[in-house]
Amino acid sequence: MIVIKTPAKIIIFGEHFIVAKGSQAILTTVGLDTTCTIGNVNDKDFHVSFKSATFNLDVQFSQSEAIEIFSAAQKLHEQYRKNQDIKPLKDLIKTDGNFFRAIIGFLSLKYSISTCSIKFECKAPLGSGMGTSASIASSMIAAILKNNQIDFSKQELFNLTKTIEDLQHGSSSGADPAAIINGGLLHYEHKQNGERSFRTLKNIKNWDKDLYLVHTGPPQESTGEMVAISKDFQNTNPIKFNRFLNRSNQICNEFIKSCDPDIFPFLNESGLMLEEIGVVSNKVIEFSKMIRSKGGAIKIAGAGGRVGDGSGLCLVIIKNKNDLKHICNQFNFKLLNAPLMVAGIDI
Repeated sequence: MIVIKTPAKIIIFGEHFIVAKGSQAILTTVGLDTTCTIGNVNDKDFHVSFKSATFNLDVQFSQSEAIEIFSAAQKLHEQYRKNQDIKPLKDLIKTDGNFFRAIIGFLSLKYSISTCSIKFECKAPLGSGMGTSASIASSMIAAILKNNQIDFSKQELFNLTKTIEDLQHGSSSGADPAAIINGGLLHYEHKQNGERSFRTLKNIKNWDKDLYLVHTGPPQESTGEMVAISKDFQNTNPIKFNRFLNRSNQICNEFIKSCDPDIFPFLNESGLMLEEIGVVSNKVIEFSKMIRSKGGAIKIAGAGGRVGDGSGLCLVIIKNKNDLKHICNQFNFKLLNAPLMVAGIDI
């Protein structure tokens, strides 16, 4: 039996801009683990069981079926790159465990792998800006490769996970798997030449003082759909988007240069930019106004959500925790309690 654990992640600064070339982001890991356990089976099918607070799944499928789903997803991804319509790809991947089939199909075309039983337990809220798809994919890929005695590096695991993330979201920045695989506090860059790189930030302290994680509920849209909204804003308001992008990069640079950064003003500034781009729901905007009226700072931490009530995870700094609890109860939002800057995947 092989057990792999991966953390969740949050983007502190830079979401929606990090997809663009010439951008930066600051991320950290969160101690809400996904645990992937693999065992051998005596039949010709793969068995996948997934459990979380809001979603359970048990599915069984053959290797040929997995390859078929991955190949179909590849074709739909090629279409997405041409027409930017992510709905057909989203519908395929979200249907009846096809996300897991696509991973098995992808690995089956690259390696010789045997059938197995795969069990997941996920503590982080799904689809809420905490990188659960990257956490699930990276833990599953690592566990399958180890189960088949296939050597791999963290860079190779990143590349494999990034491929699956592109199928899941249409176009992934790669920031989520970088954070989840490596752990800690990270500076991620998407350079003008398209190259992506990251480095661990080891000497920055106290940045998370009085910082709270608030779950506003999962958005109705996928990450890919939210990225499409951001791209539409970029296309219709290129001057303003570039001004936001440059300011986001400045915030990242100011964070990196300080050993003891005060992120309070940066949270509000970043949050208001994301609200103007249109990736925050009306309910979360009202919640944010109330937090700011109490002297707090707030921003979403991920792709966000516009339709419905939930926009996923928010980062909040506020002196009086009782004020935050009261406002969360008023909006029926949930405070999450989890450590930050935890270790990455243990392989």
